[in-house]
Amino acid sequence: MIPLEAELTSLALLRDVLQQPPLSVQFPHFQSLPDDTLLLCLRARRLDTTRTVELLKRYIPWLEEKKIQNLTALDLKNELISSKIRLLPQARDKEGRIIIVAFPRFYFPSESPPINIVKLLKYLLDKALLQNPETQRVGFTVIVDGSNTTMANFDRKLPGAVLDAITNRYPGKKKITL
Repeated sequence: MIPLEAELTSLALLRDVLQQPPLSVQFPHFQSLPDDTLLLCLRARRLDTTRTVELLKRYIPWLEEKKIQNLTALDLKNELISSKIRLLPQARDKEGRIIIVAFPRFYFPSESPPINIVKLLKYLLDKALLQNPETQRVGFTVIVDGSNTTMANFDRKLPGAVLDAITNRYPGKKKITL
């Protein structure tokens, strides 16, 4: 799908902003970000360049710090097999958002640290959003199915890591249902 005219205008404006000091000095690698990444961030912030810059300041360093760039299915084989989080690519909520369902009952802290779940979530979101601009425009819904979850499935660090990833780091319009 071709970007809308307003998106292209916002993209050009964002590129101009990223080339100006102090951003160009503080974050020189932002200038080399591909259009797809910038458009993803712009769409997540309703084409508001100021809010997009703030998102980029959190998103790109987070990717680098957590080493979660260019993830593959092979990297996440065990997590994908476990069905802790499932992407329902054909399902949509009433606003047309793609649906991701989390199943805490399949999570065991002794087998998988929270960062693995964050990596899995990012991988699935990338699969859903990066290939579809329309999905980027409407966003995604996360549903947490807590049925049959016990204390054995609980890791006090996991909710904070996942919520931080979804709400503060990952560029996407989102709705969370517990």
